Amino acid sequence: MKKLIYLAIVLLFSTSAFAQAGPEKKRENRMHDFTPEQIAIILTKKMTLALDLTKQQQEGLLLLNTELAQERREHREERKALKEKGVQLTSQEKFDKINERLDRQIEIHEKMKSLLSEEQYALWKQHQLKKGNKRIQRFHQKRNG
Repeated sequence: MKKLIYLAIVLLFSTSAFAQAGPEKKRENRMHDFTPEQIAIILTKKMTLALDLTKQQQEGLLLLNTELAQERREHREERKALKEKGVQLTSQEKFDKINERLDRQIEIHEKMKSLLSEEQYALWKQHQLKKGNKRIQRFHQKRNG
């Protein structure tokens, strides 16, 4: 009887240890390996499927998405270089970057309004909010364990 209880306890602890130690999940759909042009094509096609875009809208969005993908790549490389150097931004530099980013977001929203119909813009904006909420949830999951 004692051996059975001992065996049950060992099994209980060994399974809980395996449950906690799992391989890190790599995010799928990472587009870091693609060129900005390839990223723009993929995003434009996804938007075409989601929003039923016309050829003219697709061309406009392809240009916008190419520009945005190039900007993201440049910002990522800039952040990486600063991190490697160990440079900390001052509060004014942080404020300037946030302010610049928000101005750019407003500009993007205005361009999207001009490219899309009202219905398409509403769907796009709704999708952006969902995407933002998922990003926040992922951040909190990483932070809390």
